[in-house]
Amino acid sequence: MLRATLQTVQASTASRRYATSALASPQIQVSQAGQGVRVATARSEASPAASVSLVVKAGSRYESADNAGVAHFLKNFAFKNTQNRTGFRIIRESELQGGILTASIDREHLVYTARCLQDDVPYFAGLLAAVAFETRYTAYEFVDLKAQVASETLAAQADSNIKLFDELHRVAFNRGLGNSLYASPYNQITHQKLCNYASQAFQGSQMSLVGVNVHHNQLADLANQLFAQAPATLALQGAPAQYVGGEALIDGPASQTQYVLAYPTAGRSDLKQAAAHQVLGH
Repeated sequence: MLRATLQTVQASTASRRYATSALASPQIQVSQAGQGVRVATARSEASPAASVSLVVKAGSRYESADNAGVAHFLKNFAFKNTQNRTGFRIIRESELQGGILTASIDREHLVYTARCLQDDVPYFAGLLAAVAFETRYTAYEFVDLKAQVASETLAAQADSNIKLFDELHRVAFNRGLGNSLYASPYNQITHQKLCNYASQAFQGSQMSLVGVNVHHNQLADLANQLFAQAPATLALQGAPAQYVGGEALIDGPASQTQYVLAYPTAGRSDLKQAAAHQVLGH
């Protein structure tokens, strides 16, 4: 019932955006909490719905040749058993509060997100902290996870768009940003490699707590309370991004041909070059 209410609120908010000629811009605030955890919020009064995300610098670019694919495994361990709650309890409690939990990965980040009502933000922020620091990476769940990871990889390989852009990154960067988002069917990931990667991923300086429609001071206070235990040991180190370039031809059964052309540009840190590229692109 609460989930239906949340979806109704989101839908009604979206419809009001089209009807309102002057919707206020979100108020964006950024600060740093204890242990180096960054806090960012974008707040609008348009909806009581909110979301809170834990963004971790643990994407596939931080993998090495020895543990290629481990970020995919870590993403799929989201919202499993923790020290104080079973995975079933986590999902059930979230459903009863109308929350929607997701985990996603890109080459830079691993992102855990809870969409909920504003009043439930403290609960879900606590849940995200538990995922970071209290997940039990049990060997038997790792065995079950291997089949799930293999299934996702197989589905990705069957999707021409996913396969195309995965190969594009490999050709462009070779390693680091060229690492695939999906564990190879022939990956050498072990339970111990997963545990080692997780222990390095959840460092204070590697994490950001991001809220939408959340009071910034509230989220900053929660970050100070919930992430005080964030370790400050050796964090993950990604390979420097260096454009290599090349070409790749991929065989496939489809009658249509797809192609993509990419070239190096200035990084986002070079504001002048980035602005020039934006102008030329339009």
